[in-house]
Order: sequence, then structure tokens, then C-alpha cells
Amino acid sequence: MAKKINKIRRVYLPIKEQNPEVPVSMRNIKILSEAGKIWVQPQGYGEKNARDGFGYPVSLEIWEGKLRLIIFDNINSEEPQIIDLENARESNRVEE
Repeated sequence: MAKKINKIRRVYLPIKEQNPEVPVSMRNIKILSEAGKIWVQPQGYGEKNARDGFGYPVSLEIWEGKLRLIIFDNINSEEPQIIDLENARESNRVEE
């Protein structure tokens, strides 16, 4: 019998500029795990149909057995970019 996943977990983490030639910039990130899906909300970023401060423009999920990344990369569009991550599986590595 499949285990029900319904506990909500939130984590808050800071991230910072990685290019040493650019002034230091930081953003707070909220990560939400809910119903077996992970949502990512960088401070000040969102999605079209969510009020400011409530949108999660990035998510990670399993759909039809495949891991995929969903990105709402335009605040004025309801259409996400969906990236299938199956080719990134370690088991797909080709030894040279």
C-alpha cells in the first residue's frame, strides 16, 4: 500500500551571488514540500496567478514516473517551461 504524503514542510535559506566580479547580492529562498512536490520561492519572484509574496515559480515533481523541473520564467505568462530530467540520471552516464 502506498504511503500518503501530506505533511507540509517549509525551509528558508539564503543564496548569494556566485560571480566574484559582481557586487555581492543575496536573496532569501523559501522551499516548500507539499503533497510529494517541492516548490521554490525566491524572495521577490512569483507567478502570474499568485499575489505578490505567494507565488512559487519553480517546482520539482515526479510525473508519470519521470522527474521533471517546472519553471514559470515569465511573471506575465501562465505557461511554464517543463524540463524532463530523465537524461540527467546517473545510470545514463556514458563512460568515455
